[in-house]
Amino acid sequence: MAHRAGSLVAVLVVLVSITGPAAAGPPECAQIPGSDSLLAPGKVVLLGEQHGTEESPAFVLDLACLAVRAGLPLRVGLEIADSEQARFDAFLRSSGDAASRQALLEGEVWRAEQPYGVTSQAMVGLLDGLRRLRSAGGDVEVVLFNRTPQQGGGQQRDRGMADYLGKVATASPDALLLGLTGNYHSRLTKGAPWDEDYEPMARLLTRQLAAGRVVTLDVAHTGGTAWVCLSGEEGCGSSRFRGRGPAGPRGIERNETPAENAHNGWYRVGAIHASPPAWTPDEAAPVQAPDAAQAPAPAQAPAPAQAPSPALPTASRTPPSPTPPAGGPPG
Repeated sequence: MAHRAGSLVAVLVVLVSITGPAAAGPPECAQIPGSDSLLAPGKVVLLGEQHGTEESPAFVLDLACLAVRAGLPLRVGLEIADSEQARFDAFLRSSGDAASRQALLEGEVWRAEQPYGVTSQAMVGLLDGLRRLRSAGGDVEVVLFNRTPQQGGGQQRDRGMADYLGKVATASPDALLLGLTGNYHSRLTKGAPWDEDYEPMARLLTRQLAAGRVVTLDVAHTGGTAWVCLSGEEGCGSSRFRGRGPAGPRGIERNETPAENAHNGWYRVGAIHASPPAWTPDEAAPVQAPDAAQAPAPAQAPAPAQAPSPALPTASRTPPSPTPPAGGPPG
């Protein structure tokens, strides 16, 4: 389990440091090199992710901790159906007890037939960490920006998400808005393999806000696994991914121009590890977020029946990060 220590240390630092007698003071946060220029009032920072890893939600929680420590109002946008907003709000304002977590995970989004990564154990850990930052005095709100119902295909979905985040940013001009989304939605350039006219959410959002206010970062990692849903009989499970982006220690690296990777830069997370769904139908009870009194429980590997078959060729579960289906990006 040693390989999980790095990906979970950020969550542990936040959860432990903002509880107990020390909660009245500023939280102790893991430092992120390169983040200083992003932690400013009015900034909108979109982090593109490969859904279904431990590392991207943990990175967002670290940034959130730094923002709260700096005294910034914070809005965290998640690419989850807005129909769940009331449940998320209730959990954010709860004590985080078992009943509150159970109520959160009873939402329809957690029990989708294909849990492709946005409803992972790591996402519950992120939400619980934000709850603790709020309970420690931080001005923290969570915004679900995947608009429902969805009509008109992928392009209209991106437009709806951009419009909603634009409204959130405009309504809270002094807040820092962090958004975690799939790394096609966070791109600044027009066009995609499935549609040369496709305009991602981030590109549309930059037109609505003042120049320089939106910063987009793509995830850079050294390879590993993510919980994804593949087409055909393979279904959902832990899939291997090759490394991508610049090598280096955990932190943020800005580009001279978005042309380098269709973003303003990268956030480096090291190796990635799959985070299974927070709820599965064959479990007696939903997976709970970690308690502050103990270290977060390492993410459990999927059951053999759900995991990809060892007999499958490696290439069949090693997509080149990511490979969207026709009609729009995944998630």
